[in-house]
Amino acid sequence: MIHPKYPKSKKLKSETGFSLIEMIVSISIILIITSVVLVRQSAFTSTVLLKNLAYGVALSVREVQTAAVSVRGRNGIFDVPYGIHFDIQKDNQYVLFRDVKPVSNINDKYDVGDTEELVDTITINKNFKLKDLCYENTSTKVCNSNDPNFKELVVIFKRPDFDALFNVDNNTNDLDSDIIEVEVVLSGRVDDTLERVITVNSTGFVGIGS
Repeated sequence: MIHPKYPKSKKLKSETGFSLIEMIVSISIILIITSVVLVRQSAFTSTVLLKNLAYGVALSVREVQTAAVSVRGRNGIFDVPYGIHFDIQKDNQYVLFRDVKPVSNINDKYDVGDTEELVDTITINKNFKLKDLCYENTSTKVCNSNDPNFKELVVIFKRPDFDALFNVDNNTNDLDSDIIEVEVVLSGRVDDTLERVITVNSTGFVGIGS
């Protein structure tokens, strides 16, 4: 029998928290998950930026193609060829140009350093680079990666055709009529396994692949 002056005692609830080991384990898991998310986010961002860069290069090719076949002339001359010049030794840029010198004898190349020919110098994002240049004819495919002597590539358009003309190594009056397609390979500067390839074929078609 319980005495009326002494009510039934309540059981004390035990209050427990994280132990030090549990807290360390929890923080470790959070850090691992956060690291994975950040790495994947960084890779996704790089992929998007590289894709945008590739589209930018493709648009540059279209720009010189349009300039060549339109009435955008120079000093009263309206059949000036326009082109784009890539140099693997300058992997952070490419050049848009008009082939105006000498006017009396268009030489189908970019005269490096000539301010009259220079239209624009496009700088590539510092996190990316021009990784490789390739050209393909009916019998073989050559890239800078397997032929270090091949360092420069010029794509030229001449009015009234939309067709692309190619000059490998930027030599004077040396258009390569047997080339059917060229490739410009862009990649990450640190992770060069991340790639985008811009292709230009002899009909003037411009494509982008991975």
